[in-house]
Amino acid sequence: MSSAAKSIAVATGAGMAFAALEVWAAYTFPAPLDPVPTVFASLVSVLATGAVVGAMGVLFSFVSVRSAAGLALAVWAAAWGPHQAENAGWYRVGWCPPVVVAGLSFIAPQAAVVLGTLGGAAGAVIRDSGGAAGITSLERTGDSEGAEPNILLITIDGVRKDSLLLHGGRWKPDSPFSPMRGWTHFSEAVAPAPWSLPSVHSLMSSMPVRDHGGGLPTHLGHSRRVNDAVPFAYMLQRQGYETAAIVSNGTLGPEHGFADGFDEWMHTDDAVEPIMWLHLYGKIRAALFNEEREIERTKHDRIVKQAKRIMGQPSKAPRMVWVHLSAPEAVHDIMSGMDASEAYARGIERRRRQVSRLARAVPGWVVAVVGTHGLSIGEDGRWGFGHGLTDEELRVPMAIRRPGTQGGVVDRQVATADLGHTLLASAGAARRFPGQNLLVNRAAPVEVGGVRHDGNAFAGRTKQGKYLIRDSGTVGPGVQLSDRSQDHILRTGYLD
Repeated sequence: MSSAAKSIAVATGAGMAFAALEVWAAYTFPAPLDPVPTVFASLVSVLATGAVVGAMGVLFSFVSVRSAAGLALAVWAAAWGPHQAENAGWYRVGWCPPVVVAGLSFIAPQAAVVLGTLGGAAGAVIRDSGGAAGITSLERTGDSEGAEPNILLITIDGVRKDSLLLHGGRWKPDSPFSPMRGWTHFSEAVAPAPWSLPSVHSLMSSMPVRDHGGGLPTHLGHSRRVNDAVPFAYMLQRQGYETAAIVSNGTLGPEHGFADGFDEWMHTDDAVEPIMWLHLYGKIRAALFNEEREIERTKHDRIVKQAKRIMGQPSKAPRMVWVHLSAPEAVHDIMSGMDASEAYARGIERRRRQVSRLARAVPGWVVAVVGTHGLSIGEDGRWGFGHGLTDEELRVPMAIRRPGTQGGVVDRQVATADLGHTLLASAGAARRFPGQNLLVNRAAPVEVGGVRHDGNAFAGRTKQGKYLIRDSGTVGPGVQLSDRSQDHILRTGYLD
């Protein structure tokens, strides 16, 4: 066999070995929310990578037979290097693998081949393995070993009161959210803010936006909550709970403190296609056909699957799981010509099925479902969320299922910000925590604020539905998001 043929064979074999290592890492060290590659896709990846790297080896053999295999792997590293660096949050070092492998190709060709091949396992090595990503409580005082109820909190972006997410007021005998099944619905629930960042800060701290100061515009970026605004998940940890969060929204990240209080933190922004060919195929197909990538389209089903796995694990300690689902998908349906209202209803139906699957998986748990904010669909010329303090963007569905209790409908105005306090009360840990129990009559107006581009817009919503202007309050420290977080937010179009 000639030297050129040997070099080409080495390049082909190295490409196949790279893909085989990728497949091995994907199955041996699976990330919680990554798609699982099929056997067929894995086999195609091995053959295709070998063929492509081998073809590049043929071309480089005309330049240097000795360095051909290493140079072929350097070109392939130009594809996987930036991708893996992005996945690890190392945005500015993606150039390193191709440059190093290319340099070694002339100095130490065999080392270049080995290093380029081992890149197949790089993703599994450099990626975050999960676990806690924020501040957790070192003090765990719970001693009842499961006497407190397990808690599932499901939050959903962009669901209006009239979306009928939970079949509000139209329950059939077989409805999964019927009061006959223990669900208490709050028909006059008001969110603390018209978009996710300040609203979820309120849900976690049971404080209005003007008190916790999170999600307000600053010169650096939107603010983080103040230190006094302690998440109720942290308080549950102190009570002895094991806590986990599975989140799908680019703005709700550890940088803003949403991972605080959780022993396990999982975010769909960290999910990737573990096979390089699938990643490239998804990007090319999305660009050519202007369609949503498969990894984005299936992320909520993977969230539900992962949440069910966590909730099904045996544990001596009580458990609290937070699942956050992003706004119902409607953009691609609208772009394909569907009416906006019909597209929104279609997205709501998807979220309804996902919420139902989660609730059915834990029949003995306390389950709370709440919209983080509403949505404008053309009212007064507004589309989307975060634009103003209006009923369309603030009134949301909310319900709680408590095992062993009779459900019903609470038709007086309540603040969804009080949900954290109420869940803490179910665990006997709400003493001195802000807010009030949702089942206690509220006399004061519901405090709202946190318009996306106006840090001075605050009001109190009265029982009669009037908004009374309030003075500005606390503003937390500004947060400058990492390149990675900004990229994910822009890619998903969340703030468009």
